[in-house]
Amino acid sequence: MIPVEVLGKRWDHPIACASGALAAHLPGMEDAVLRGAAAIFTKTITESPREGHPGPVFVDYPDEGYALNAMGLPNPGPDRMVVEIEEFRDEFDVPVYASVAADGPEGFRKLARAFSDVADGLELNVSCPHAGKGYGAELGSDPETVAEITEAAVRAFDGPVSVKLTPNVDRETLLEVAAAAIDAGAEALTAVNTLGPGLRIDLRTASPVLGAGVGGLSGPALKPIALRVVADLALEFGEEVEIIGVGGIRSGEDVVEFLLAGAKAVQVATAAREKDFGDIAMETYRILKELGYEEPEEAIGAALPEYRERLRRLGWCQ
Repeated sequence: MIPVEVLGKRWDHPIACASGALAAHLPGMEDAVLRGAAAIFTKTITESPREGHPGPVFVDYPDEGYALNAMGLPNPGPDRMVVEIEEFRDEFDVPVYASVAADGPEGFRKLARAFSDVADGLELNVSCPHAGKGYGAELGSDPETVAEITEAAVRAFDGPVSVKLTPNVDRETLLEVAAAAIDAGAEALTAVNTLGPGLRIDLRTASPVLGAGVGGLSGPALKPIALRVVADLALEFGEEVEIIGVGGIRSGEDVVEFLLAGAKAVQVATAAREKDFGDIAMETYRILKELGYEEPEEAIGAALPEYRERLRRLGWCQ
């Protein structure tokens, strides 16, 4: 496999462990690397430890092609996570990016400083659809707020900053939010967080299935939305920032599809419960070779010219 350069670091391949339950603590991060992840994006860390929502926090509907989760951003807080990242680094030479969330610019600034000496980069979570009032997508739907948050983090952190975007906005707002993040100094965009929030009801109890009531939709059903967002971002900003795709990726074919849409790399979350990152990577490189691409870089954005032409017919771009 040919290495790639992402967020200022060498990755063995373009497939990382997404910010989620697997990367919540040191054992999970270690497991992800042993299963072939090229980089780690930690579970989102907040200014103070959080217990998260009551259970159930994850429900899978494989026959319907999706899962719902409402974790509530459970995490041990920055002090403990810094220690765990340091312990991880003692064992593995794999890039680690800290996912962080707060309720405003000052909180993001503090978190950026907390991880400045241990993380290779930051991912700003302004997109979780079920984190609660004042967090996540509530912030990430407003371009001005995203600009303020991004600028605060960029100024406090000596390294690349990626802003993780929500799919729960219209296309025009999405592009406005992305532009605001880039203008404020973001070097990358992660697309996307979960869709929703969504609801399922237990017929026997007539109550919501999830402990929080509602949760974000992930898994294969999210992929077409995530892929469209990546392509839209790549058309507008592909020359300015790196784009990292996430959402419904289960196979090498999925990875290649995201590369063709303009992603520089991808993250895997839900599928990592059943499939190793290394296996997906091997599938990716086999498919790239079959398609005539010598390395991932050659495939990035190959679908965009025709995608642009189709959007012109809809009157959505010039």
